[in-house]
Amino acid sequence: MANGGLPRLHLVSSQLPVQERFERWQQSLGGTFNVSVPEGARPEESAYDVSIWQFGSVLLSDSVFGPRSQTRTLRNARADQLDHYRVILQTEGELRLEADGRRFKIEAGELVLSDMSREERYETTRGANVVMFIPREMLDEALPRSFDLHGAQPGGATARMMADHLRALARVAAQLQPQETAALARATVNLLAASLVPSAQTLDHARPTIEGNLLRQACRYVDLHLSEPDLSAEALCAFFKVSRSTIYRLFEPLGGVAHYVKERRLARIHAVLSSSTQRQYLGRIAEDHGFKSTTHFSRAFREQYGYSPNEVRQRGLLAASEPAALASAGQAAFDKWLRSLRD
Repeated sequence: MANGGLPRLHLVSSQLPVQERFERWQQSLGGTFNVSVPEGARPEESAYDVSIWQFGSVLLSDSVFGPRSQTRTLRNARADQLDHYRVILQTEGELRLEADGRRFKIEAGELVLSDMSREERYETTRGANVVMFIPREMLDEALPRSFDLHGAQPGGATARMMADHLRALARVAAQLQPQETAALARATVNLLAASLVPSAQTLDHARPTIEGNLLRQACRYVDLHLSEPDLSAEALCAFFKVSRSTIYRLFEPLGGVAHYVKERRLARIHAVLSSSTQRQYLGRIAEDHGFKSTTHFSRAFREQYGYSPNEVRQRGLLAASEPAALASAGQAAFDKWLRSLRD
């Protein structure tokens, strides 16, 4: 963390043994992405120097790196429930992105967006980029209609202005103070929205605004009522005064209402266990989050995350007892910052 100015993570590989570089990078991501050395690349090329700032309501990163492959699977998305957009400005080298089976080649000076609720895979050559992580609601509210932005590539003069703006933010981030960032973050998102509206690609992927807004509101309703054991499709229908078929259609891409509710409950419990400084009774935590059975909760937790609630609790207690060691390594802090954007 930086002293004064914006909260900052600095992840650098220069003092790490070559064989530990990707392992440390993976740890710092906290499970949001899976990283590896691309086929044909040498491990000794896997250097990186990454700065990440808490920038008001968004996160901003400035990275220099060797060749790497990075994926986000449905398992990652379901485990962490992150619902943000990423806007990537490639400043050096080349990025090859695969999103929903479509492939894109992003060269230096070009922008691309990805949706963190969906699968993606990308490979980069040795190069650099600036990335901004934006809460879904913040960008969607700045757009005149809802768009499918997974793989969207802004173009034209406004996109060039956006690219210049991101470069400038990365240059001055270390000198900014927290009170300066709220207005800058909002202006940045508005500029990004302006660069997306004229794009023929985004217009082609337009989806009905009403249903997009309803799904966001329904997901927010779920988050606010996770402790209620009777949270269900029927409860959503009654609150929003829509039919069961409408709710089922909206939540179908998310695995259905019951599946989404269970994932959000498990994600909330995961966050509680990760941040707790005291040992808590798992049965009570499960009950407080709408689970009627500790056995059912433990089984569902392991199915979603691949490890037990006790393992998360032990890691949380360990982190509380060794804060300095974890802060110096930057482990999981990036993951926690991303989660905070949704709150």
